[in-house]
Amino acid sequence: MSEAISHTMNTIIWITIPFIAYKIYSRYITYRADQEFGKSHGCLPPPRVPARKFLGRDRLTKIFEAASESRLMEYFWSVLKENGMTVDHVTLAKHSFSTIEPENIQCLLSGKFEDYSFGTRKQLMYALLGDGIFVQEGPEWKHSRELLRPQFNFREYGDLAHFSGPMEDLLRCISTTLMDPTSNRVVDLQPLFFRYTLDTTTSFLFGKSIESLKSGDKAVKFEEAFNVAQTFMAKRFRVAAFWRLVGGKELRDACKLVHDFTDEIIERVNEHNGARDEDKDDRYVFLDKVAKEIPDQIMETLSGKETLNRNDLRQVKYLTDVLKETLRLYPSVPLNMKTAVRTTCLPTGGGPDRKSPVLVKKGEDVSFSPYSLHRRKDFYGEDAEEFRPESLETGHTVPDFAFNLLTRHFPRWQEDLPLFRDELTKTWGYLPFNGGPRICLGMDFAMTEAAYAVVKILQRYPNMTLPPHEKVVKTGQEKQAITLVIAPEEGCRVVFDDRF
Repeated sequence: MSEAISHTMNTIIWITIPFIAYKIYSRYITYRADQEFGKSHGCLPPPRVPARKFLGRDRLTKIFEAASESRLMEYFWSVLKENGMTVDHVTLAKHSFSTIEPENIQCLLSGKFEDYSFGTRKQLMYALLGDGIFVQEGPEWKHSRELLRPQFNFREYGDLAHFSGPMEDLLRCISTTLMDPTSNRVVDLQPLFFRYTLDTTTSFLFGKSIESLKSGDKAVKFEEAFNVAQTFMAKRFRVAAFWRLVGGKELRDACKLVHDFTDEIIERVNEHNGARDEDKDDRYVFLDKVAKEIPDQIMETLSGKETLNRNDLRQVKYLTDVLKETLRLYPSVPLNMKTAVRTTCLPTGGGPDRKSPVLVKKGEDVSFSPYSLHRRKDFYGEDAEEFRPESLETGHTVPDFAFNLLTRHFPRWQEDLPLFRDELTKTWGYLPFNGGPRICLGMDFAMTEAAYAVVKILQRYPNMTLPPHEKVVKTGQEKQAITLVIAPEEGCRVVFDDRF
């Protein structure tokens, strides 16, 4: 018996030793090849973010502390300001990079597009998003994108018909809240905007709105579940290789509610379309295939028009500038990441002068943050971290009332910003909708949707202020909810006055 055990152990040892030796040799060969690649391309390391504990555990601790205090994006921005616009760091023994250099971002998203993938994103997010376009790559992604591209032609929504119904429902919700004497005329717009977006999107993609602004509890539960699921997805990204430890029953329940709600949408729309097969609209291929200045400009530009269209909205130039500035400081997706599928390099950020190429080995992650990129003073001026409140006409500062920021001229986007100094920074220094082949198909739709909402709300309620005693803090210092997107942690509370 003992001899048999001894023989088995010897066999295992003789099999294991060559295997280990082979792995060590393979890693050595890969290491030498990577070093030769870096040398041939003149690569030098970028500044490293200091880590004082073994495996960079202190960095992970700081990340989770910042997240718990609702200041995660400001923490990431502070790391770049202190160490450089391209840095490397080690977290739980995982070596990765962060960059907000336009040249590097252009390389990630366009120039060397084929050198990078989403890495583990599909696995991380499968529970919520399944095999959808947001996690697809290669031929599958190209097929889905071509399927959606015709749908997002502005001619398909230029008459604003998909927005009008949901907007009437949103205004009705505001009015209903104001009639409640306990509301003190205060309305939290954030959940209403979420449902407005849900209703306009389903109307546009499916041909019928789910009317979540009317449905009450179901929409609220869906919103809560979706936010819970997104929060778990974000946590998974933060712990990298240990993402499987994040989730459990709470995530499964949230994803099930999201999927059930989505399935119900599809079922309702199928029933609706089945009832009107004879006059079916070919546009719905997606379903078949699977303050003052603004009010003044609105009155001046859109006066007498009972029905608006996309071109009308685009004529209110100041409104476009306000939306661009909002997206500059609060891009919907504040942080993104790519993983190298082969050893490659970033074009700049390394060496003492931080201008040399940077070696990126196969499997290493490179993150880039539009949130931080859009706060660079060398692109946007010394007040880059401020939501510009000056008046061109008087030079006076606007009082700190959120919606009163809309009552003065807004010069930043009419200036000769350093951002516009060359095509590289102009194209890759402002990325509210990503860039390159994967630039957001719905960016014009989103801008039109937001512009229409602002116009219609201000037409109905031209006088809005913050609630009394509402805390006002410096831009970027407010509490931020970071899931896969960014949103105010404490909502968007506004006092409405319908007196003209």
